[in-house]
Amino acid sequence: MKRIFLLLLLCATGAALAGADIIVAANGKSPFSIVYSEKVPVPQFVYKNEPQFLYYNKVTAETLQKLLAHATGAKLSVIPESKYKGGPAIFIGNTDSARKAGLIPAKYGIWEHRIDVKNGNIYLHGMEYRNTSSPKSIYRSCFVLGAHKAMLTFIEQFTGAVFAGTPKFTDGVPKVPVLKVPEGYSFRRVPRINYTLNARRDLNYEVANNAFSSPWYGTYGGHNHPVAVPTAKYFKSHPEYFAIPNTSPSSAASGIRAGRI
Repeated sequence: MKRIFLLLLLCATGAALAGADIIVAANGKSPFSIVYSEKVPVPQFVYKNEPQFLYYNKVTAETLQKLLAHATGAKLSVIPESKYKGGPAIFIGNTDSARKAGLIPAKYGIWEHRIDVKNGNIYLHGMEYRNTSSPKSIYRSCFVLGAHKAMLTFIEQFTGAVFAGTPKFTDGVPKVPVLKVPEGYSFRRVPRINYTLNARRDLNYEVANNAFSSPWYGTYGGHNHPVAVPTAKYFKSHPEYFAIPNTSPSSAASGIRAGRI
C-alpha cells in the first residue's frame, strides 16, 4: 500500500512538473511580448547610457522576433521597456524588470550570457561592454553583446537551431509547432575562450559560433596601430615605427633624422 501511494505521489509530481511548462507560442499565436532595455544601468558596462546600446538591444529584440516568427508562426510585438504595461514577456538585456527579479549580478564574466525563466517571464541578459576609443561607432567589433548571445542560445536550446552561416539566418531554424520552456529554468555560461580571430560574416553567425570580438583589448577591429602608436608621440623619436612610401624603415629613420624627409 505504501509503495502504491509513493507511485501515485511520483506520478502526481511529474504531472505538476509537466504542467509547469510555459507555452511561449502555439498554433501561430503567443501571449508574449519582447521587451528590450533602453539603458545599460550597471556601471560595469559603460560610463553613460549610450545610444549604441539602445540600437543593439533593439536589434536583438527584432532578431528574436524574426526567429520566433519563422519557428512558430507567431509574431511577437517588440516594445521598449518604458512602454511595457504588463503580461508575459521575454526581456532583453539589463532591464529594470530583470533587476527587480534579482537576476542581474553585480558583475558578469567576459561574454557571459544567461537565460532565466521566472514567474512566467523569460529573461535573456549578459555582459554588455564597448570600447571607449570609438564612442560614436556602432560597429559590432567595438562591443561585447552578452544579451544577443543569450538570445541566440535560447533559440538554439528550445528550437534546435543551428546558425551555420547560410544565406538566410533562419535557414537553420526548424519549425516548432509548440514552443515551451520550463518554469524556473536557468542557464549561465561564461565562455572559456572569449576572443577569436575569424573571417567576419555577420552578427548572428559570429556571436552564435563564439567568434567573439575583444573591445577590452583595444583591437578596434584589428586596426590598432594608430591608437597604440600615436604619430604625434612617436614619429620624431621612432620614425621606423611608421610606413613611409618608397623607403625602408632604416633609411626612413636616417632620412628623417638628417632632415631629408
